[in-house]
Amino acid sequence: MKASISWLKSLCPTDLSIDDIVRRLTMAGLEVDGVEPASKPWTHVVVGEVLSVTQHPDADKLNVALAQSPIIWNAASPFMTIAVARFQSRPGKFGST
Repeated sequence: MKASISWLKSLCPTDLSIDDIVRRLTMAGLEVDGVEPASKPWTHVVVGEVLSVTQHPDADKLNVALAQSPIIWNAASPFMTIAVARFQSRPGKFGST
């Protein structure tokens, strides 16, 4: 049977590390065959704050957002312009690309 750590923690809230949870399950007589990540680590993800939003000139369902991120894509400017879905974009919102 596979079980996620978040599911186990929802049943029994704890701040224990994954290794400690595995050790305690084993000591309780429950065999743990292994621990593996649920998905591959994310790459190329940048989180930024939306500063302003304007209508995309060529698409009705898109907006153009000016965002600022502490991770600088371009050394000349910490700002980036991105196309976003209309319902997802508003100033002050944080998001990822």
